[in-house]
Amino acid sequence: MSTITAVLELPWTKPPMSMNDRMHWAQKAKLTKRIRAEAGILACRKRLPTGLDHVTVALVYRPRDRRRRDTDNLMPVLKALCDGLVDHGLVTDDTPQWMTKHMPRLDEPQKGAGGAMWLELTWEGPQASNEPPRDAQPAATNTTIEIQESR
Repeated sequence: MSTITAVLELPWTKPPMSMNDRMHWAQKAKLTKRIRAEAGILACRKRLPTGLDHVTVALVYRPRDRRRRDTDNLMPVLKALCDGLVDHGLVTDDTPQWMTKHMPRLDEPQKGAGGAMWLELTWEGPQASNEPPRDAQPAATNTTIEIQESR
């Protein structure tokens, strides 16, 4: 078995939700639903597999500045993203049997890069064979064939 890693680049430059947010329950539910749906859409676009036995998930946030931050506040975002991956069918459930969730981590800010968030997914896949790659056949060619009629 070989380890496969996929990175889902999230569309937010800062966390869309925090444990410190004090919002109405309906507003929070709507935001959670959007985050969850976004994870499913990104997984689909990235053509992630479905029905895996186990996956490891890590949320990474690169803030735009060096202010102090608490990684615990990213947990609601991680939870919604993991639920979205389950909705996609990546694994059966987000319980420890199927999914290991690492504590979110902060990446170092990069001058001029702005904020960014991404999800790192790791799972075990089949071992790559040692045979040399075959030449790929083109899907279509632009060859014109001339047919001569006999008289």
